[in-house]
Amino acid sequence: MQNYNETQPAELPIITQRQAAKLLNVSRSSVQRAAFVIKHGIKPLQDKVRNGELSVNKASEIAKHSQQEQAAMLNASEKNSVATCLDVRHKLTNRYLDTGKWHSAEEIAEKLKCSEREVLFSVEKLNKEKTVKCQRKEYGTSYKFRFFSHEKPIPLREIETELQPIMKGLLEESKKNAATFAPLRLATLAHELKKAMSNWAK
Repeated sequence: MQNYNETQPAELPIITQRQAAKLLNVSRSSVQRAAFVIKHGIKPLQDKVRNGELSVNKASEIAKHSQQEQAAMLNASEKNSVATCLDVRHKLTNRYLDTGKWHSAEEIAEKLKCSEREVLFSVEKLNKEKTVKCQRKEYGTSYKFRFFSHEKPIPLREIETELQPIMKGLLEESKKNAATFAPLRLATLAHELKKAMSNWAK
């Protein structure tokens, strides 16, 4: 008789490609291309995708070739990528500096007609040189970036979005008398204002 008190290995749930896409915040076609790379791509190709050096789209195209051809294509890509990084850095600062908008590495690579690896390498160089301040946040299995000069301007819309509810709350409290005045509400608004200012200072 089986002893159910013993610890049994947990069975991982099986999910569909559509469910995986929703969990990762990507399209179903992206999940399908990733599965194709895992099944047909050589390990160095998979590693480049995993490290964010190559987009899933480009990797799936490379994975359609033989293993020898995949290796040759990766070697050629390595030689060409270093030569184009300076140009990518120049385009990054010209196109995306101080816009206040977030852009994924894949989106930037597509717009600048380069690889994600070249985008990530260029971002790293810009940060090391301290010529540009780059903010990064997680986006699905990758990241989004936005770029500022070191004296970071705060977009007016962002200021309005953050301050409007705080100002509205302060105005409401100012109209109250001693009987209806809420010190806790005022303290909460002060905390929200301090939090917004701290985020802008980062």
